[in-house]
Amino acid sequence: METHALVILTILSLCLSPKDAPKVEVPIPEKQPIAEDQFRSYSLEEIAKLDKQIEEAYKNSYNRDRLCSDRSDIYKKLALKKVDPIFRPCISKLLKMTRVPLVFPSIPTVPSFVTDRKHYAYIDGYGIDINKYRVTLTWNILERYQSDVVYVAGEKLTPQFPSLAAIFERDYSYLKSYAARNPERYRRPFLESGAVSLSKGKIGYYIPYTCGAHCHGSYSKVLWEDNGFVYQVGIHMGHKEEIIKLANSTINNQY
Repeated sequence: METHALVILTILSLCLSPKDAPKVEVPIPEKQPIAEDQFRSYSLEEIAKLDKQIEEAYKNSYNRDRLCSDRSDIYKKLALKKVDPIFRPCISKLLKMTRVPLVFPSIPTVPSFVTDRKHYAYIDGYGIDINKYRVTLTWNILERYQSDVVYVAGEKLTPQFPSLAAIFERDYSYLKSYAARNPERYRRPFLESGAVSLSKGKIGYYIPYTCGAHCHGSYSKVLWEDNGFVYQVGIHMGHKEEIIKLANSTINNQY
């Protein structure tokens, strides 16, 4: 029966001319313009408005991003020689949110490959509490995690992570797991990781980036210890020389 039906359908298809075939119109969607606000720069006033909106929308949420818009000179109270102006708007909020002594580099921290864009600092809501902080630079405050380029972070040593070596092993563990699954691909970053000499006689640890997308391993970073706190700086897809330079600038910036 199925064979007969197939033969009949074949004959009918041959007998029908193209003009007899029903016309099916497929609508072609119009090209959607890219929203201009995806690529524009924002003034401090606009950031302050967005910050207020976030505070209202998430006032009951502990973990949230904090956009920085403070214009005061409270950063001068820090025991630092100089604070890169891009970080200054975050200082007043950080002093209320964490007890970790704040450190920042003195040199411009925006990587050369994105200096054509205007950047802003924000406090990472998932990376701050009384015992830690993290400030990140981004060139698009509406899509921060997809456009982050640099971060500075600090945390207090705890019984769970009592030493610099323990924190290095924690942050290094993902790279070891990658190298175990794909030794050929992750051989270079695996071999490059390890101890590095920093300013003021400090010994730190370097971990290179392992992916180009904004994933867990997209930052090259250097970690070091200072008076019971571990600090780290990271650059998205950064080279070893530039991340060590950023770490040394941060260390030398302290009195």
